[in-house]
Amino acid sequence: MSLEAKLVAEIGDCLAGDVHAHSQRGALFVVDSALSLLEVGVAVAEDDVDRVSTWIANKQLQRPSQRQLARWLVCPDAPLRSLIVQPYVLVHELEPSPTSDSKGSN
Repeated sequence: MSLEAKLVAEIGDCLAGDVHAHSQRGALFVVDSALSLLEVGVAVAEDDVDRVSTWIANKQLQRPSQRQLARWLVCPDAPLRSLIVQPYVLVHELEPSPTSDSKGSN
């Protein structure tokens, strides 16, 4: 199985409350929505320093801001898409679904 195929299988949805521990240990990175989570994951896994450094310099890949962390503590059910590339956890913030605030919705 190729690295890309392995990482595709690892991408999944989670809640903001699920990533708090990763943030505490400095392993959580937020990926700008303009970038593909898979593309960033492959670059991190392959230790592509040039690409990763460029994304960091452009603030497209960064640790969560204090504002994001505070928001996630208040709304631990905020949706995220995640990819674990040991020892890091990469996340995209997702828009809540229109029915997520409705009681009794699936």
